[in-house]
Parts: sequence; structure tokens; C-alpha cells
Amino acid sequence: MISMSGTVKKRIDKLRYIHGNRVVRGLVASPEWWRWSSFRWYASGEVGPIRINDTDTLVMTIRPPAA
Repeated sequence: MISMSGTVKKRIDKLRYIHGNRVVRGLVASPEWWRWSSFRWYASGEVGPIRINDTDTLVMTIRPPAA
């Protein structure tokens, strides 16, 4: 298992919250379906309608939704 600094873990936790919020609210079934989300950029580098100004790309893993 790779150890992460607290700052990196907090950042990933916040991104997961932001990306998952639309799913929790029932607006989309999956975070990549939200047009204005940065999820696709973080997950695969896909350029979307919003420019992401992040020089240190985080690797995000897609977890199945909680039961």
C-alpha cells in the first residue's frame, strides 16, 4: 500500500466528495456524467468545458458505490 501525506489524502477526499455529490443528490448516476465535473480530467486526462489548472495530476481510482 502506498502511503500518502495528510494533505494529499485531504485533497483526494475533497475531490471525491465534490465529484460524488451530484450522484448522492440524484442528479446523475455516475460522476463522469455531470457535464461540468472535473472527474473525467482527474480520472483519464479528458479535457472538458472547464479548464483545470492543476500541475500535479492526482490519480483517482473509481470505487463502486456504497451499498
